[in-house]
Amino acid sequence: MDILYGLKRDKHCYQDIGSIATTAGRALAWPNIYQHRVTPFHLLDAKKPGHRKILAIFLVDPSIEPIPSATNIPPQQKDWIVDALMDGQTDPQSLLSRLPPEVLNLIVENLDTVMKRAEAEQYRLELMQERTGFIKNQADEYSYVFNMCEH
Repeated sequence: MDILYGLKRDKHCYQDIGSIATTAGRALAWPNIYQHRVTPFHLLDAKKPGHRKILAIFLVDPSIEPIPSATNIPPQQKDWIVDALMDGQTDPQSLLSRLPPEVLNLIVENLDTVMKRAEAEQYRLELMQERTGFIKNQADEYSYVFNMCEH
């Protein structure tokens, strides 16, 4: 099993596929089926300022038709919609400029399909907690000790 899969007797059933250093200017991508771990970060020179940024991008399955994009998915940030409505109200060529401010205020008040930033941030925190619990459960489920003993 060690030669075929890298699984050793009396060790966890993880198949280590390696590691890679994330140097400046490098982007990494992998399928979501792989567990991953971000190791602790430290500056080479602690006297100089520095930071690490992680940008998570979830790739889209290209077989989905139409591919979800900003072309066919409207903005979901309430602030963006309010800004667009206000811009339209001040643009003499826009039909929104003909509406009284009270009507635009009613439109804004009834934007129930979008969420405010604070609400989105709360959902984000809940999602992160849910994922942390899921990852722990998955790790517990798949961390059995491997033993090929015949008896």
